Amino acid sequence: MTWLIASLGTSPSVLTEALWYLETTRGLTVDRLTCVGTQQSWKKSAKELFVVGGALERLRTQLHKPPTWMTEGHGFTKMIAEAKDNRDLEEAKAMDQAFRRVIKEAQEDQEHDGPVIACISGGRKTMSSSLQQAMTLLARSEDWAFHVLLNLPEGVEESAVIKSGFGYPGDPAHPGYEQVGVDAFEVPLVRLREFASTRKIDLADEALVQKLQKAVQESAVLPRLTLDLASTRLFDDARPGWELKLPPQQAMLLAAYAMTGRPMTMEEAAPHLRRIISLWRTLGIEEATKVFPAGFSELEEVVEWWLDPGEADRLPPQRSKLNALLIKNDPALHPFRLRARTDLNGQAGKGIYGFADVVYGHDPHLIRVAI
Repeated sequence: MTWLIASLGTSPSVLTEALWYLETTRGLTVDRLTCVGTQQSWKKSAKELFVVGGALERLRTQLHKPPTWMTEGHGFTKMIAEAKDNRDLEEAKAMDQAFRRVIKEAQEDQEHDGPVIACISGGRKTMSSSLQQAMTLLARSEDWAFHVLLNLPEGVEESAVIKSGFGYPGDPAHPGYEQVGVDAFEVPLVRLREFASTRKIDLADEALVQKLQKAVQESAVLPRLTLDLASTRLFDDARPGWELKLPPQQAMLLAAYAMTGRPMTMEEAAPHLRRIISLWRTLGIEEATKVFPAGFSELEEVVEWWLDPGEADRLPPQRSKLNALLIKNDPALHPFRLRARTDLNGQAGKGIYGFADVVYGHDPHLIRVAI
């Protein structure tokens, strides 16, 4: 016996396609069904899926099921998440909680002995994500999740099939779509529940899951970087012994954007770039050596080339090299990649570059320049 849990969106035929697949292709007997949807999705489903003569009733007849199969009180339960739609973080959290709740209820039901299987195809991507995440936390070894897709003959548009109310392969209400099939595949799950239990962590504890989410979000430690201009080496204040040597052009670019603490255009960065070269001159650095291969005059020419208004694309190639070097050495440095972006007021501008917002959201900033 199988308990199917499905996300339900505004294309409710996904549900009958999933039931058809499990019963006919996988040869499983689905005796329990829980659908989770928003208020919006249930309005659509009531008109197309659960109505007399709707897709579910037609499937029931085709599978030779009793008239009560998958009706309320006879194996079917609907869950309306406390969300009108699924368009913001709060509604997504409500969907998370709804899926965790119904999975636990299915697993703990004393009258049901069989796997809990989740179909993640229905609803917005955030709904699918919530269901897959809930299964990652709560699935047992016998539980699994899958995704269904229409298999369309040449010349048939998917949008037309969905809008038609087509319910499943062989749907007698849609004789024009005899060749439309359904493909499905199991999605990979990292089943954490049994692993966590060996560490005495109960992922079925709703309060614990919410506490974990909050703790993990708040405990994310971002690097605090120091760029030493004299050696062009990057250090992480929290990791003694870690360092990254930068070529002069990349060090110059990173330092210029670290000095102001805000996104800026190349024109705005120009004084800082020139100041860095002047500082290098005063530090007594020996030019054109293995330690410092660039010459100061050469670097000044590079800066002027970057700023040349006649250039079609003034984005310096060194920006891409700098980003690649940072990520190659440590993916945790991704907030410090220089990227095209808006200014701190959210205003878009041509040629504005900067770090991720989180870099600027700390006092002091997460990156500083040491002279």
